[in-house]
Amino acid sequence: MNALEKLLIEEISLAEQERAEFEAKIKGLNQKILDYRTALNHARDSDFLLSKKSRNVRFQSSPCQLVAHILKKQPEKWFHTNEITLQALKLDNQPIDNGVPRLHLQTMHSTLNHLVKHSLVEKKVEGKTCYWRLKAM
Repeated sequence: MNALEKLLIEEISLAEQERAEFEAKIKGLNQKILDYRTALNHARDSDFLLSKKSRNVRFQSSPCQLVAHILKKQPEKWFHTNEITLQALKLDNQPIDNGVPRLHLQTMHSTLNHLVKHSLVEKKVEGKTCYWRLKAM
């Protein structure tokens, strides 16, 4: 292999690496736009129960909207994940027979972590217990 071939192979490799970095950045920007559009739709929706069904199959309403509704009522209070999930189930008109279902609890925990990532909710961990509240603006 001559010097020109080596140089071209190196340049192709660098260009492919740069393209991969741009694609990752575009993917991140697309997710950011999607998140902002979702937040905008939630902001426009005056009645959270009338919104379109979430992609999540465990709740009829959007888990983010359920959390927002619960935390907005008492913005200074720290809520346990179980408490938020229980209230969300009630708001969503779901039966609560034997406590809080594990899968619903997982959905709420993931939703709350997502909202923390977007600086909308604060998280406090005491031991193995998580507490959440609306982030003070």
